[in-house]
This record gives sequence, C-alpha cells and structure tokens, in this order.
Amino acid sequence: LGLIYLGPRVESLFWGSSLLMERLQVREEMTKMRVAWVYLRKSLCFSFGAWLATVPLVLYYFHILCPLGAPVSVLVFPLVWVITVGGFILMLIGQIWPPLGLPLAYIVHVCDFALKGLISLVASVPLCSFYSPSPSWPWLFGFYGLGLLSLIREGLGLRLVYFAGLCLILGNAYLYSGMLFKGDKGLGVTGLDVGHGSCTFIQFPNGRKILYDAGSGGGGDAGRNIVAPFLWHQGVRRLDAVVISHEDEDHFNALPSLLERFQIDKVLVSQQFSLTDSGKKLLGFLKAKGVEVGFICKGSKLGGLGEVSLKVLNPPPGLTGLSSNDASCVLRVYHTGKAVLLCGDLQEKGIEMLLASGGDLKADILQAPHHGGNIDNVGELIKAVGPVYVFISTGIPRDPAPFGRGRVLQTYQVGAVTFTLGSGDISVKSYRNLTHGRYSR
Repeated sequence: LGLIYLGPRVESLFWGSSLLMERLQVREEMTKMRVAWVYLRKSLCFSFGAWLATVPLVLYYFHILCPLGAPVSVLVFPLVWVITVGGFILMLIGQIWPPLGLPLAYIVHVCDFALKGLISLVASVPLCSFYSPSPSWPWLFGFYGLGLLSLIREGLGLRLVYFAGLCLILGNAYLYSGMLFKGDKGLGVTGLDVGHGSCTFIQFPNGRKILYDAGSGGGGDAGRNIVAPFLWHQGVRRLDAVVISHEDEDHFNALPSLLERFQIDKVLVSQQFSLTDSGKKLLGFLKAKGVEVGFICKGSKLGGLGEVSLKVLNPPPGLTGLSSNDASCVLRVYHTGKAVLLCGDLQEKGIEMLLASGGDLKADILQAPHHGGNIDNVGELIKAVGPVYVFISTGIPRDPAPFGRGRVLQTYQVGAVTFTLGSGDISVKSYRNLTHGRYSR
C-alpha cells in the first residue's frame, strides 16, 4: 500500500511540475541522463512511501528506527533482486547440469558480497539508526487510521484544514490522556526469565526505574534478546540505576548490550565487587562509556523514590574474606506496608550475617537466594522473612519445599513474573499466564 498509494503522492508533492512536463514530453525526446534521473527519482519516492508505511510496525516489533532506510533501499533493491531471481534460476539449473550455473553463481556471489558490504557501511554511519520503545496499540491504530483517511480525504470531500485540525485534536487527546489517567500504578517488581541468571526490573510509582542484576548463564545475549525487548514494551528509554549484586557474570553480562540501547544514569556495586578481576574489567568498561559508578553497602539508602524506601542490608561495610555469593548486595524495597527482599546469590554465611544483623527482614515477596539452590539455613531465612510469594530465577526445576508455605513461582516454568504492590493488595501475573491472582493483607 505504501508503494501504490504513498509513492506517487510523495513524487507529486516534491516534483509536481516536473511530472506535468514529462507527461507532455515524448519519451524519445528524453536524454539518457533524464531517463536515469526519472528512474532514480521514482525509486526514491516509492522507497520512501514503503518506508513511511512500515516504520510503525518496524518500531513495534524490532524497536529500531533507520532514517536512511528509504535512500539505502534504492541501492539494496537491485542487489536483492539479482540474488533472489538468480538463486531461483540456479536451483533449476542445478537439477539439469550444475556446471552450467557457474557464471550466474559468480554474479550472485558478487551481489551478495556487495550487499553485505553496503549494509556494514551504512551501519557504521553515525546516527544511522535509533533504538526506541514500542509504540502503543492506540498510537498504531491512530497512525494507520489517519493515514487511510488522508488517502480518501478528497473522495469524502474533507478539506485539508479540517483534516489537519482532526490530527491535532486526536494527537492532543492521546498525549493528555496519559496524564489524566496515569493514576497510582503502585510499585512494580518483575523477575525476568533469563534462564540461569538474574534480572529484576523495579518500577517505582514516581516513574523511577531500576534493574537489580542483568545477566544470564544460559548462552546468547540476554540483554539484547530478553531484557531490552521487555524494557521497550514497558516504554522504557532510560534506567535511573542498575544494581549489580556480585561478581558472577550471570548477574551482569547483559549490561554491555543494555548500554548500547538505553541511557543508564549509574551502576551501583559493592566495594568487594570492585576488587575482583571481573569487577575491575566491568568498571573499566563503564568508565570508558562515561557511566557513573557508585558503591553501596549495608545501611545505604537510595533516594528520590518518592514514598518507597529502598535499603541495602548486605554486605557489611569494610568486611573482607567473604565468598562472592555471600557478599551479594541484598535489597529491601518497602511500599505501603509491603516489602520485597532481593537476595542475589546469598548462601549460608551471608544468610547467617543477615539474620544476626537485627534488621527488619519481613517481606511479602522474596527472591530466592542463589537461584533456589540447596542452602542449609534457608529455612531460617524463610521463617524470618515470612514471604507470601517466593520467585526463583532459574533455568531448571527447583524443589519448592524449602521455601515454606509461600507460593513458589519459578521463571523457567511461568516465565517473567510481575508483582504490583499497591494500597492494600498485591497482584501477581506471569508471562505464560500460569499464575494470576491477588493477595490482600
């Protein structure tokens, strides 16, 4: 539709007078340069029409905007045409006598090489593409609805000034509806399904956004393939902070990919993390990227979160000799009488210190320490915390028995699980819709 309807309109908008002259001119009278220019112009206009028609869907599904898409398509199309058509011909020739297709195979190979080189060259151009959150469904319907109306406007007798006014009214209604119906969405906590790893997204009622860990040990790029798409679908462009619990790579190896796609204001780690080899390497990378790094320990508090309190319960300041797991940063997030406890990879010694600290460990939601693995004194932690829900970030089945009577949700089974803590209740839902409920205390 973009090719059929938008291409001719774009050409008429910018080169209307030239089109009129060309209709009056005999084709034989046109010079070769003129013919080449007409071909180039039409290709560019029709390419722009196709780009404009598909850019919202590309944004929705792939979260990327490429302003150079239209002009580059003019160069890409002939190469793709030769590769596609040549490939089909080679399939037929191969059934008859394969050596007969060698000259054509060479041409297809050269075009394929040129296509890859062209794409690499364009990708290296600064600002050639931008990552973006997904547009909402109302936005998509509005875009295509108004686009369709613009095509049939003349047939309906709708004047341009009225159409422009309608666009302004709908645009303002869309923008201000978000402000009018924003309301208090409560505190949102989502444990993502990253396999054997950890990534918890915390969205605060005042709009602040924090990640607790961002990594996976399951292979692949969890930042690009799992965390970034989730954040884009949440409309996230910027993260106020990323808290890394400890030095294991399955808790932070998604960070480089996220830095390519989002603005991250600061990264928070413990002092012990900065002394490890992997910690030094990551902090050097963050410094090169210009990302602020802060250090937290027991007693640290994160401000600017409105009515939400976020405290660090572990590790103690200045304490050395702990294993990397027991030095995990433990966070307690409190809102409207309810709390969430995030434990990283805490094990026996870390749990022992946490229980002996005398701090308030009560929480309605507990992230199971060390991916729900076997920990001798986890029962004591469960008794002190008294969770209603326990979520386990794991890529394999874990025994739920050690976690008491709380409802156990394992990400390998239910996918990402989201808790919303509002005034008076906790709602929970999972990506695979195996869990959906509401709990009031």
